[in-house]
Amino acid sequence: MKNKITNPKEIKVGVIGYGGAFNMGRAHLKEMEAAGMTPVAVAELDPQRLAVASQDYPGIQTYSKVTEMLKKSDVNLVTIITPHNTHAPPGPAMPQGRASCGL
Repeated sequence: MKNKITNPKEIKVGVIGYGGAFNMGRAHLKEMEAAGMTPVAVAELDPQRLAVASQDYPGIQTYSKVTEMLKKSDVNLVTIITPHNTHAPPGPAMPQGRASCGL
């Protein structure tokens, strides 16, 4: 049995989608960070937006594929910040023990 998380800093968060529309990926990471969680990963198709994520969060892990992020990063919670009609495919791909939230 895995240890329970008792401190928000222990919650490693990531976002799927860091597009330029309203900077929602950044906004969600900032809110999770303000709640005490630790941003660790971003998955985004656009290389230019991945570069922006790296500038916004130096040292954050960036991935061009969701599957790669889920396989290689140690995120506990992923927020899906993509157009609504694309939420379903990433959600079922979540490994056991991780949570997702589609917005």
